[in-house]
Amino acid sequence: MAVTIIVDEFTCIGSGECVAHDPEAMALDDSGIAYTRIGELDEARATGICNSCPVSALSMAPIAD
Repeated sequence: MAVTIIVDEFTCIGSGECVAHDPEAMALDDSGIAYTRIGELDEARATGICNSCPVSALSMAPIAD
């Protein structure tokens, strides 16, 4: 299933664990807040990225076909 990652900007602490886990898919902006570089990911890849966040600032949402 294709999903997108949602970043809670108010929870993100900019630790960069998501970027370290998958630098192709995630990055930090100039304020140190995570953002997605890829809009559509497979569920397994997105799960790994979300699980890497120490403050649970990342979640997934399905992409409608």
